[in-house]
Amino acid sequence: MNTIDNALAKFDRRNMQIYLLEYSTEDDQIKVKLKVHHRNVRKTDTFPVLYKDTRAGLEPYVIVEGRHILLSQFKFIRGEN
Repeated sequence: MNTIDNALAKFDRRNMQIYLLEYSTEDDQIKVKLKVHHRNVRKTDTFPVLYKDTRAGLEPYVIVEGRHILLSQFKFIRGEN
């Protein structure tokens, strides 16, 4: 089965697609495993979740290919019930 089929959520913008594959906590740090398709880049890597202070309060985000992407911008594909 393709790893994209197992994705929990997807971020899709023009020339960038990011699939959230899994999340974990290590040493009190939340990390997400992402599969990134951006122009000629195709990679799977683990990224730390950071927090940005916004009007809505603290919002979690990741930095991928130099872009700050809020986790709230991901559309969930499937959930764990």
